[in-house]
Amino acid sequence: MTKSLRIVLIEDNPVDCARVVELLEREFADLSVRQIREAVDLDAVVAEGDFDLVLTDYLLPWTDGLTVLRAVKRRWPDVPVLMVTGSGNEEIAIEAIKSGLDDYILKSHKHLARLPTAIRTALDRLEQRHRLEEVEVQYHTLFDRVPIGLYRTTARGEFLDVNSALIEILGYRRLAERAGTVRDFEFRVRRYDGEHIWVRNTARVIRGAGGCVLGYDGSIEDVSERKLAEEVLAERTRQLEAVREAGSEITHELDLSTVLGLILRRAAELVGTADGSVYLWTTRRDTWSRAPGSAWGSGWTTSACGPAKGSRARWWRGARG
Repeated sequence: MTKSLRIVLIEDNPVDCARVVELLEREFADLSVRQIREAVDLDAVVAEGDFDLVLTDYLLPWTDGLTVLRAVKRRWPDVPVLMVTGSGNEEIAIEAIKSGLDDYILKSHKHLARLPTAIRTALDRLEQRHRLEEVEVQYHTLFDRVPIGLYRTTARGEFLDVNSALIEILGYRRLAERAGTVRDFEFRVRRYDGEHIWVRNTARVIRGAGGCVLGYDGSIEDVSERKLAEEVLAERTRQLEAVREAGSEITHELDLSTVLGLILRRAAELVGTADGSVYLWTTRRDTWSRAPGSAWGSGWTTSACGPAKGSRARWWRGARG
């Protein structure tokens, strides 16, 4: 069902008023025109706000069209106001447009004929503005609620706009960092609180006339947890490979001293140290003997760290070679 078009017509001349109403009734099927000829009626109508559009003359017995325009726009800034007059001039038209007038139409037969088109244009602009406002609200809602960081920068890398996720990721409440032109580029950044995190940055260049760079649209996502998991996995893989290689080497050796040396060397590599020691605990001092020509030192020592009080330790020690 089409909504009725409600128009307020402020006109003190009955003949001109009838001409306008007749023209509008030919063009708009479902039309409601409320005629205003006195100041008190105008004040009541403006207070109610039950209208879609206002048509006003410029010269009125109690006021002028500019005053009417400003009164309506002050209370209802989105309502279109058109001035239909035979006594205006260019200066009045310019002043009215500055005050928010949507169109200016002369009462002559030639110019009055375009009034229906001017009304449709003003209402279309209003609808488009409302749609744009809705889209903008939806955009900002999405922009602020999306769980990854989004931003817009100038060509020099200065932030123009950032969302809450990016502020949270970097630890800034007021952000003034810099980002380059990248795509799926991962790097470490330092948050405001000093903590280092990994982020993935993607940006799109914005170009103006002639291809000049105006700025960038981009997004930043916190990937610290994934990077940490990858590092843990890489370290675990390295350790398992070292154990596998050590196992392969040990199976070919029968000499205990050599076997312990291999184990010590691999263990030192795993923990990233230059040298180390291997201790074998026993309660029988005469069990061990040094292997002739061993590259690793051997000897007896007493330690409180042993598995049993009074136990003895045989040790092999050397440097990674």
